[in-house]
Amino acid sequence: MLEYEDSMSLGRIVPHNHVFASGASAFYKRDVLEEMLKQTSLSMYAEDMEISIQMISSKLRTYFDWRATTRTLIPSTLKKLTLQRMSWSFGQLKVTTSYFKKAFIKDDPFFIYNFYVYNFIIMLMHPLRVISIIAYFISLGAILLGYFNPYYLSYKFIPTFTLLFMTIFFVLWSVESLFWSSNIHPKIGEDKKWNLTKYIAAVGAYAFYRFYLILIPNTLGYLNFISFKLFKRMIFKDAYQINKYIFRF
Repeated sequence: MLEYEDSMSLGRIVPHNHVFASGASAFYKRDVLEEMLKQTSLSMYAEDMEISIQMISSKLRTYFDWRATTRTLIPSTLKKLTLQRMSWSFGQLKVTTSYFKKAFIKDDPFFIYNFYVYNFIIMLMHPLRVISIIAYFISLGAILLGYFNPYYLSYKFIPTFTLLFMTIFFVLWSVESLFWSSNIHPKIGEDKKWNLTKYIAAVGAYAFYRFYLILIPNTLGYLNFISFKLFKRMIFKDAYQINKYIFRF
């Protein structure tokens, strides 16, 4: 829930008319959707993002209405979540590279940032993100274990001050996400099933949850994309392939 609120609020509640529709809660004019589908690849991978780009590049308007309330089914296990995010990662790379030129909209700086900087450049830097996270945890472990055995301090790749700053940042990010949440924060005092201890645990787990998404499903989707571009086949089966959906790449 926190992750979804972040993506909605930070990525869509902005003063412009070109946003990527969320596949879980999007409404289209039927005639527009039918016309856009004729121009897409009809792939199930990031189909919401592809349709949005087709609409935006056709000078049509898309926007996010924060007043709408919708419900959707989410993965119930870590395995299902991982398979789903593998598909998302692959699809995001596929659509971004396919529509790199077509998506340029010179009169919307936020969309340019969202598509070319956030989607494209950060994806290209994915190996660096993985290396950084691994270096962070190794360095953090080296400091903690260094009190017992100085040998482990040789594995501290990140300076202590930088490591402390990063740790404080991730903790404050989690706290801010929790208390900023319009869905969760009111439940702290209302929902008897959720006591404060569980919320504190959620704050600590949120940053690690985001790290997991980058390290495992995003990386597997990234490798699938590279493999598909080079050899026209994927290395790992994702949610669509395991469930034997009919789709196009």
